[in-house]
Amino acid sequence: MLMMATTTTATASAPSSSSSSSLPLLPAEAGAASNAAAEAAFAATLPQQQLQLDAATLSISAIKENYETTSDSNYELFKLLYDGLLAHAPLPAIFDAAARESRTVRVLDASGSSMSWAVEFAKAYPCAEVVVLNPITTREDAPTNVTIARGPAQNVPFPDKHFDLLHSYGVFIAQPAKETDSILTEFKRVVRPGGFVELYEPYAIIQRCGPLGRSLNDAVVAAFDILKAKARIALDLDDLLYSHGLGAVDEGNRAVTIVPSDPQLGDACYQHLRSIFLAMGPLLAALGLFSEDALRDTMDRARDEFQELQSYHNWFYAVGQVA
Repeated sequence: MLMMATTTTATASAPSSSSSSSLPLLPAEAGAASNAAAEAAFAATLPQQQLQLDAATLSISAIKENYETTSDSNYELFKLLYDGLLAHAPLPAIFDAAARESRTVRVLDASGSSMSWAVEFAKAYPCAEVVVLNPITTREDAPTNVTIARGPAQNVPFPDKHFDLLHSYGVFIAQPAKETDSILTEFKRVVRPGGFVELYEPYAIIQRCGPLGRSLNDAVVAAFDILKAKARIALDLDDLLYSHGLGAVDEGNRAVTIVPSDPQLGDACYQHLRSIFLAMGPLLAALGLFSEDALRDTMDRARDEFQELQSYHNWFYAVGQVA
């Protein structure tokens, strides 16, 4: 198994306000929500009747739809995180292999988001066929080599060995944990031998934070517990690939200091987190953790705390090749 060095260090020097390099994941220092025992104890305090929430509220897909339809900061942050890089999979090797076999490169964007990544990829590689699975919003400026497909991630509506590259951003954190294996099995099925699956996932816990940040972390942990989802799925990406027979090609972690005064990456990180928390507002209100007004106020007041403590957020990626 590939080991992410950033997960093994317990302490770190404070980054500069413009830092975007990898920082360690902090255990106890990150607050109660980053400690497994504390998380379990906190979740146990939730009234049992809260499990009887309305199905529409009790849905990560509803949260994701709310987020995606009100903000495109997800893809904007992706571009800033990776300096405009569209993929960590070896694109020259993918296109060279297709050219040798006189076939078209086929790409599946399984993220189910705003289509922004797919549109950018299709414009950069007009000879490729790009399919977007279940986009929440559509793009009028999508080039002709972009098409849309509908179907569950557990049953992708394409034949075996169809795609050369499958791109997935934020898919697994947005699924119940019990669905993880079936989705990745399906992703592997539709990628041809020699093709690549690349996974990008955020780590849901804010690192190096104070009381306001910890209250937000606690809310996320409680929500993920109710939704039976994995707040730490980002830490398991290499394990996911290996357990499904995909050979790991590349992996990494980007840690971004949340600095709202930074006009570029730091501010984009803050706006991204703010949009996610506000999208979770109806669920957190239903759980009795935050009213939507209190959530908005807490997120606004957390700006100064994040900046003072040099709080940061982590994104992980892993690329696997199908044998």
